[in-house]
Amino acid sequence: MNRDLLDEFVTYLRVEKGLSPNTVSSYIQDLQKLAEYSKGVNHSLPELKQEDILGWMQQLLGLGLSPRSTARALVAARGFFRFLIGDRMIVSDPTEHLESPRSLKPLPRFLNRNEVEGLINTPEIKNALGCRDRAMLETLYASGLRVSELVLISLNQMNLNLGILSCMGKGSKERIVPIGSVACERIAAYVSRFRPELLGGEKSNYLFVTRRGSHMTRQAFWKIIRAYGRKANI
Repeated sequence: MNRDLLDEFVTYLRVEKGLSPNTVSSYIQDLQKLAEYSKGVNHSLPELKQEDILGWMQQLLGLGLSPRSTARALVAARGFFRFLIGDRMIVSDPTEHLESPRSLKPLPRFLNRNEVEGLINTPEIKNALGCRDRAMLETLYASGLRVSELVLISLNQMNLNLGILSCMGKGSKERIVPIGSVACERIAAYVSRFRPELLGGEKSNYLFVTRRGSHMTRQAFWKIIRAYGRKANI
């Protein structure tokens, strides 16, 4: 990383943002990880694009960094690129619209982690409906999507190679959400093997389909969760 640029950014964090020395140090450590990644894609930090930031986040997750730590690294990168925009060194922020990966959170909130894992592992993945339901549960917990967003995901919103999905959130704002490798594997297995079986020759752009070829409703998915909950003795 350019030393002069780093010094300017540190001054910006300390003076303009009023961040503590420990926070500034964490930002710099995360940026050094990004600088190392940028060398591998033959770009300087100011030249990085959105796909580069996504690749970096996936690399961090793949190396075992927790979603929380990866989210912190994204915050550091976002602060850096906004600093560059403020100094007119770049014209667009490659972290814009990117959403932080989320830690596994119980849903509903009274479920503990073991119960959550038990619920996710209950669907039988050797049949079409079970494989679909497992993929939906994995996606829900990996992404933090609302159920209303989950049931409306279309095929063109998914990029399994990058491990991301995009969706329109509140206020019609696009959100780009990284999801874990397990969710990607479950989705890929469902799409390649069982989704055509559920469609039965019909066509649909929805990712998660019913036997009628339509998307699932929130109410139907809730019934499915309740059924699996009973089966898992939750």
